[in-house]
Amino acid sequence: MHTAEYLAINPMGKVPALVDGEHIITETAAICVYLADKFIEKGLAPAFNSPQRAAYYRWFFFTAGPIEAAFTTHAMGLPVR
Repeated sequence: MHTAEYLAINPMGKVPALVDGEHIITETAAICVYLADKFIEKGLAPAFNSPQRAAYYRWFFFTAGPIEAAFTTHAMGLPVR
């Protein structure tokens, strides 16, 4: 993750990172939303004009914030409060 080649994709040296043609997407939530939108016909996310789209964003990005932080903290052996 710290090779020059990978740092050109993600200068923070973090995974995951997705390269889709000329597009580089980093951060788990961004990758998931990008793929769900790219393949919207697969039904991975509510349609763009769906009233469910707001709740989808709300809960999707909630998990990318405090939930992911809690899992990481726990995995590091630190107390979760």
